[in-house]
Amino acid sequence: MTIIIVMDNLRGEFTKRRLELRLSQADLAARAKTSRKTISDFELGLAGLQLFTLERLLAAMGWEISFRPAKSRPQLEELEAIYPDDLGAPPSGNQRIKRSRKAR
Repeated sequence: MTIIIVMDNLRGEFTKRRLELRLSQADLAARAKTSRKTISDFELGLAGLQLFTLERLLAAMGWEISFRPAKSRPQLEELEAIYPDDLGAPPSGNQRIKRSRKAR
């Protein structure tokens, strides 16, 4: 399964994944060979991460980084990962009502 994380929500998804794995910041830091403060500062938005450090942290949680051209369109699998319940269904609250011309 492919999980797409946009940079805007990386911190939140990172923390969510760490908690799902029931890893403390110290546990993850030990796995990734970095400091707990590095993880804490990143999760709190106080500091960014070097790509190398982010790659190690994600790998320690079973994720990896992949890249694609920015202008490429998402594949079906990517859309399913983002919108697993929405494919094929009209947006809620935005359903069209069919009316016959005679009723007008």
